[in-house]
Amino acid sequence: MNEDTEKREFLTVDEFGAPVDRRIADPSVMRLIFANFKAEDAGEANRRGRLSDIYNCNLPYNPAKLAALGLGNLANFNTGDLKGFIDARVGVITELALDTCPLIELRPHPAGLAGPQAVEAAETVADEFSAAVRKGGRLLPCLAAMFRECDLFGIGPITWRSPRDYNPVSLRRGQLKFRMDGPILSCEHEVFMFESPVTVQYFSRLFSKPDAAKKEGWNVEAVKRYLVDVYITEKPTENEPGDSTGTSARESAIIEMRQNRWSQVNQFKTLNILHALVVEGDGKVRHLMCAPNASADSEDEFLFDKPAAYDTMDQCIQWMPASVVEQEARGSRGIASVVAPIFDANNRLVCQMYDAGHRAGSMVLVTGSPKQNHQQSIQERGPYTIISGDLTPQQLPNVAPNIQQLASLRETGSNIAINNSMGVRGMAGANPERMSNSSERKTKEEVITEQQNRSRGEQQLFASRVTCLDKIFEEVFRRFMVLVKGGKSDRKEFPEIERFIANCELRGVSLEMLRKFDEMFSVHTNRVLITGGGSAHAGILSDILSSFGGGFDEIGRSLALRDIVKYRLGVKAADRYRPDGNRDKSATDSVSFAVLENGALRRGDPALVGSDQMHWSHIPVHMQLTAMVAQQYSENPQSIQEPQQLLDMLSRVVEHVRGHLQHGAQQPGMQDAAKQVAAQISALAPVVKGLTMMAGTIERQRRAAAEKQQREMEELQQRAEGYEAAVAMRESDNKAGLKMREQDLMHQVRLQEVKQKGEIELMKAENEAKGRISRQTERIEQGLGILRGPDASGMSSPSASEPMVDEEPLA
Repeated sequence: MNEDTEKREFLTVDEFGAPVDRRIADPSVMRLIFANFKAEDAGEANRRGRLSDIYNCNLPYNPAKLAALGLGNLANFNTGDLKGFIDARVGVITELALDTCPLIELRPHPAGLAGPQAVEAAETVADEFSAAVRKGGRLLPCLAAMFRECDLFGIGPITWRSPRDYNPVSLRRGQLKFRMDGPILSCEHEVFMFESPVTVQYFSRLFSKPDAAKKEGWNVEAVKRYLVDVYITEKPTENEPGDSTGTSARESAIIEMRQNRWSQVNQFKTLNILHALVVEGDGKVRHLMCAPNASADSEDEFLFDKPAAYDTMDQCIQWMPASVVEQEARGSRGIASVVAPIFDANNRLVCQMYDAGHRAGSMVLVTGSPKQNHQQSIQERGPYTIISGDLTPQQLPNVAPNIQQLASLRETGSNIAINNSMGVRGMAGANPERMSNSSERKTKEEVITEQQNRSRGEQQLFASRVTCLDKIFEEVFRRFMVLVKGGKSDRKEFPEIERFIANCELRGVSLEMLRKFDEMFSVHTNRVLITGGGSAHAGILSDILSSFGGGFDEIGRSLALRDIVKYRLGVKAADRYRPDGNRDKSATDSVSFAVLENGALRRGDPALVGSDQMHWSHIPVHMQLTAMVAQQYSENPQSIQEPQQLLDMLSRVVEHVRGHLQHGAQQPGMQDAAKQVAAQISALAPVVKGLTMMAGTIERQRRAAAEKQQREMEELQQRAEGYEAAVAMRESDNKAGLKMREQDLMHQVRLQEVKQKGEIELMKAENEAKGRISRQTERIEQGLGILRGPDASGMSSPSASEPMVDEEPLA
């Protein structure tokens, strides 16, 4: 095929250099391009056939040839080394059927969406989506087949049945045809072609809704003519005679042998459809379908023709390459190409080992007439063997091989192949590449190392392919959400979509939110699957908690414990044994509740420790009280007015913290933290001792003061009692005094009266005396006057001090 012909077959630009509207003009050109691709793939088809023979456990030797050579009794079987090796690698996909772990994780596009509500909604949608695709039962088998084709032949392709279907279907490597120098990445190809068998039911819905089918891109009349050619005129539908699977004649024969299809029966005949996915000038992908063979009786038309059916090639064809370091897709070789030669040689070696064992256990007979041809007979009679006379049993030298060494050789060859294929040769985790005595039993460490090597290999395998799985899950989720956003009529073909919507609404994610989900979140393969799946991830979390759990906060340990239960037992078990908690809410609630408990402990109210509390969120808050007491005691003990109250509060806090420690110390990885808290409590001993002494001193002082006060009170009481007596006595005394005073006063009055009376009497007496004296004086004067006569005035009168003879003395 020259360059001009190739340009006419697959157009890119017109004669003026402008991009053409369609690069494949008609079905005949499409079939011609496919035939060229198939011719280029013939050499690869033979290589794939040889690998398929070994993988399908076909016999290493041709039984007919062995029988013709008189070697029909030789061991001739396949040990299935390659099949076991490939299927074990595919096991990382089949384990995804377990519902302990979602298949995808959703991450918000804008940073503003990040938060508890977005995380909860993303987890809900991821859980329900994973449950829907698992229950459908089509996605995981498709991925497993893709991994198998990749490991066997270097590329594992998948596609989708229609633009509406979200479940991918796997293609055999031989089905997919592309340019010989095509790149290793499927998204960079311009054209893909493949031939696939379909059933008539694939077209049944087209006839019930012809207008909708035409809108999708179907040529309903051309489909009807093709069905008539197949089922009425019984024309062959294969592009190549004998190629019933769309791969190649040899590969189809191997597949039919595996299915025990030794005869072709047309009772349930299927149709073959030739597909072409072409990137047009606008960058969109056109989807074309036609019959693999042209019909001479009818017009040659496309069965399906839809321009811009897909935006990118990833929306219709994706594949898993065995290696991304290759430049061209055809240069990608599966791991089977590396290990198959050694596995095949090991298989033949095992057959020879069995033959050696048979020979070692056989009876060797020597004939007496070796040059004569005659019939020899050996008869069995119970425990006896009767041999003809010309045959003599003979003991020959031991020339049998050492079976143990052969078995060791086989194991060494397998280890070399596996180490090379896995890229671990010479590393600490590589399988031993040495001859050993097979009778030696493996040690526990060797068994653990081999198990770790297998687990590490599975993790590396899955991790290296996560990028491709991300793209596949992204496309599956996009198609799934298109059906969610569509109407009920669009979802009629997929009832699981309605169940998905209902389950999400029950968990708080509305249909309006679901319709925006593929725009707000990006889809990624669940990274838990990279570490070996749910069980392996749970084991890793358990080890981390045991070793480094002390570095986690309380809610982190709680969430890790829930993940361990969820990934080992499932979501229902996790909801039962460890209900979900919110990081943004739980820690705040725990701290707030701990602060309230501190207030209760200060007041002396009871504060109970619940087993479901965030113990390691409570303990630091409660220890603040102990730190406050210790600081006050060490810095300013004089300011402590009531040490006994602080001592009682400290006792309540320590007892409460010990209750938290009883539960918190049982958490994985928190034993060291519990010891530190216990040490902090023990370090309070000097504070407790000091407060106890202060409280004792104050108590003694208060007791002494109380005793003194008691004594004073007693004295006061006594005084009070004596005062009452004194008051009574004083009252009595007062009364007596008053009486005496009264008597005194009366006496004084009487005395005064007597005195006054005496004075009066005296005055009277004086007056009377004076009167008598005056009268006597007058009488004397009168007497003298009589005696002297007229000059009596010159005579001296008698002295007053000289009493008169008749004067009475005063009393």
